[in-house]
Amino acid sequence: MKIFGAGVSFNKITRYLIAGGAATATNFFILILLTEYVGIWYLASSSIAFICGITISFTLQKWWTFSEFSTDLIPTQALYYLVVTLVGLGINAIILFVLVDVFNMWYVVAQLLVSAIIAPVSFFFYHFIFRRITPAESKQLGAYQ
Repeated sequence: MKIFGAGVSFNKITRYLIAGGAATATNFFILILLTEYVGIWYLASSSIAFICGITISFTLQKWWTFSEFSTDLIPTQALYYLVVTLVGLGINAIILFVLVDVFNMWYVVAQLLVSAIIAPVSFFFYHFIFRRITPAESKQLGAYQ
């Protein structure tokens, strides 16, 4: 069932949330591990955890959520994905800093809130990054790599 048009189905959103949940669980595990047990500053820990989470996210989103199996587009998709995630990382750090240092919120709760803000925006961009394209479009994009 299409709910938002343009190939966005309930199944796709469910897969996105599960894949995102796996990436988020990884993010939180590493965030807490590095902050609480290794003693790294929470913003540095958050950045490292975010990078680990996006690695899992890219893999699951490309092949499972969006069922996009091309290999020739991986460099282009990875570049676009990296741009989206780096912007997300910047937004993540800014909002996290404000919630923790300005509003004195516990960093774990603050990270949950930040993740809830970033997730729907990311879905929108990932939908376009991993959309199925025609062989002609694939060749054209391949020329720009």
